[in-house]
Amino acid sequence: MQPAFLALFLVSAAPAPQTSRAPLHLELEGCGDLDQGVVRRVLSMELGTSLGEASGQVTTARAECRALEAEVTVVDPVAGKTSTRVLDLSGHPRDLRSRLLGMAISETVLATWIEGAISPEPALSPNPPTVPPEAPREAADIDAKQASPAGRESSFGRYEIAAGPAARWFGSGLVVKGLAADAIYWRRSYPFAGAALALDGGYGDRFLANVGQASTTTITAASRLFIRTSLGSLSTMAGAGWRVGLARMSSEPESASRVGRAATVGWTGPFLALDLSVGLWGALFVHAGLESGRVLVPARGTVQGVRVIAFDGSWLGGELSLGMKL
Repeated sequence: MQPAFLALFLVSAAPAPQTSRAPLHLELEGCGDLDQGVVRRVLSMELGTSLGEASGQVTTARAECRALEAEVTVVDPVAGKTSTRVLDLSGHPRDLRSRLLGMAISETVLATWIEGAISPEPALSPNPPTVPPEAPREAADIDAKQASPAGRESSFGRYEIAAGPAARWFGSGLVVKGLAADAIYWRRSYPFAGAALALDGGYGDRFLANVGQASTTTITAASRLFIRTSLGSLSTMAGAGWRVGLARMSSEPESASRVGRAATVGWTGPFLALDLSVGLWGALFVHAGLESGRVLVPARGTVQGVRVIAFDGSWLGGELSLGMKL
């Protein structure tokens, strides 16, 4: 007997929970190389239920695909049960992977429902506290979410962090090199939309013959909004944002009779961004970013009245970093 049919038999034979079960909610992430329509049809046929929207009374089945591996997590808020399994899709023809994933999700959902249906109720104490009937179920749901990253993600969304070397080239001729760090948040309700905050720091200098040399140390902060498309382990992100920088500029005149100067100045401007990320293993991924912006409020440094260094004009930035999904 097939596992799915055996599970269906056990569900029909087990005592039904007191609360009627709402439709199943399905979430697929990073499964762009699979036929999601096939996954949904297989799941509906195996379970004999409809797929609906997420709510506090709906079982949520979530599959996260990484290369040829899929992690399936099922959260049943009614019974306070959470189940997780990992499916290896390697070694199977591509046209069968969608069906295999649908079967794996259905079996995990059935196992979760069975566990919630046949688990005995806890014995009542002689003097039970006066609490609302739904309080134990809500407490169990909170415990399940706190116990697993999947539960936290289903409530709040996904967070990612990345850090690595970065460089920025300005139309004025200035080149700044340093390190950058990004924090990205993807909304659970809209997994294709997200927001990011970035911090970076760098150093640059310029020399002008017969005038002198100027250098700068700068830190910048940027916020941006993203939209994302995924194909297997590859994700492409496009967005727009605003960058604000603070720079410490110093000058050294070529003439020994002149004294150098130093000042702290700010600059800012909007930019467009294009990012690519490729999953490695587990929660790790490689991230590459490209941005193009325009300085609206420039910062300039002069030596002997001649501009030598400046955050001005258009800029082009690049970043290569290692990231992790939290």
